[in-house]
Amino acid sequence: MERPKQPGLDTRTVHGPHLGATGAMSTPIVHSATFSFESLDDMNAAQAAGSSGSFYQRNGHPTIHAVEERLAALEGAEAALLFPSGIGAIAATLTEDAETLEDVVEPFLLKEGFVTRTASGRRATARAYAHLGVPGGTPSQERLL
Repeated sequence: MERPKQPGLDTRTVHGPHLGATGAMSTPIVHSATFSFESLDDMNAAQAAGSSGSFYQRNGHPTIHAVEERLAALEGAEAALLFPSGIGAIAATLTEDAETLEDVVEPFLLKEGFVTRTASGRRATARAYAHLGVPGGTPSQERLL
């Protein structure tokens, strides 16, 4: 018996590790950052699931889960992690809780003038770029990292 041919990289990228399963051929993209529930018990269960649930975008999101699953499968890894927010990524890098960053670190950065809050989120200020030795007039988030 001949072994079936493995799907190519393009196919695995689009369809993920569940190729051949029934249902939608493409993973739907969920455009919501928050979720509603039938009951308080359902909400508590989703929140208790942490990053594997769908409670709030920073704590678990179906689209992020799908991308993590695909990246892990493409890389042959046990798992992959994505972060929907800069605070989440920084917290994971520092092995610190995101709430600690928001409650302790962010106020310090705001007070020192390194970070400002805008309608589109937190932004590094020109003072932060100067402190980091990053040249340029208008700060660009891409040049920070």
